[in-house]
Amino acid sequence: MRLNYIIPGLILVCSMGLFAQTDTYSNAFNELFFGRQPSARSEAMGRAQVAVGGEVSSSYYNPALLGCFKQLAGTGSHASPFYADMEGKYDYYGVALPLGKIGVIGISRYNYLRAPQKSDAVDIYKKQHALYTISYSRMFIWDIALGMNVNLFRRDWIYDDSEVHNNAYPFDVGIAKRLNVSGHQLTFGASVCNVNRVKAGPVTNLNDPLPAILRVGASYERELAGGAKPWLGLLVTVEAQDVLNSEYWSAWRIGTEWTLFQWLDLRIGYYRETLDSFGDESLKDALSQFTYGLGFSAPVKELVKDAPDWVIRLDAARMPQPNFKNYEIDWEAFTVYSIGIEIR
Repeated sequence: MRLNYIIPGLILVCSMGLFAQTDTYSNAFNELFFGRQPSARSEAMGRAQVAVGGEVSSSYYNPALLGCFKQLAGTGSHASPFYADMEGKYDYYGVALPLGKIGVIGISRYNYLRAPQKSDAVDIYKKQHALYTISYSRMFIWDIALGMNVNLFRRDWIYDDSEVHNNAYPFDVGIAKRLNVSGHQLTFGASVCNVNRVKAGPVTNLNDPLPAILRVGASYERELAGGAKPWLGLLVTVEAQDVLNSEYWSAWRIGTEWTLFQWLDLRIGYYRETLDSFGDESLKDALSQFTYGLGFSAPVKELVKDAPDWVIRLDAARMPQPNFKNYEIDWEAFTVYSIGIEIR
C-alpha cells in the first residue's frame, strides 16, 4: 500500500535533515518561535498542541493535524504587548481548504512586529519577523494523518538610511494517529520544525540557524456527561519538546480543556522549559508558568433561524508575561485573542 512507502519516506526525510548540519541555534528570532503562540487556546493550555487539532493554527505545531478538517475554516489571532515594547505585537491568520480525497491545503501567516526604536542613535523604523506557510495534510488508512509545511521565513529591518531583508525556507513534517475506543479518543502526534536546518541572519552578513524543533505528545478526549446531547467534555494533552540543534529550549507541557454545553471552554495548563542564560547570573536557566484562558463557540444556525451552518469560535487568554530575569520586573500582562470560523 502507498502508506507503506510514505511513512518510511517521511522518516528518511526527517533523518536527512536532522543530521545534515550541526550548527547550533543561539536564540535567533526567538520572539517568533518561542515568545508568543499563534493561538489563545494554545497559550491557555500550556502551549501543548502537537496532538490537539481543531484549529487552523494547529498546523504550526504539527502540519498533520490539518488533515482532520472536513470543512472550510479560518482563524486569526492578535497578541500584545511584547515585554517593554508596548506597541510590539504578534499576529496570525490562516485558512484550511479541504479537497476531499486529495487532502487539506492550508495557508498561514505568522508575524512579529516590533515598534520603532532607537539603537546607538540610529532610528529603526521597522523590525519585522514573518513566517509564510503553505501546508498540506492527508488522512490515510488506520486514521493516520501525514502533513508538511513549506515556509518562507522573512526578516525585514528598515533603518535610518538602509534596509536589510533576509529570506529562508524551512520545511516542517508531522504525523498524527487517532484511536477511538468506546467514546475514548486518543491522539498521538509528532513533528519536526525546520527539518532542513536553514539559517537567517539576525544582522547583516551573519547567518544564524533557525531552531529545529522536535515535538512529541498525546491527547485524551471524552464526553463525560449528557448522552446524545453532551454537556460536559474533557480534553487532556501532554507534550515534550526538544530543540535538536541546541542544548536549550527543551520543554514539557500539559494542558486541559473542560467544555460545558458545547459552548464554553475553560482551559488551564503548565509548562517548563530550559533557557540559555549565556552565563549571565541575572538570567534564568529555566522558565515555568501556569496558564489559563477560555473560549466560546457559537453555532450560528442554532442562534438565528435560517442562518448558514457556521460555527464561530472566540478564544482569549490574559496572563503575566514570563519573566526571564532572576529579579522581579513589573511587566504588563499580555493578552491573546483568537477568532475562528468553520463553514459546514
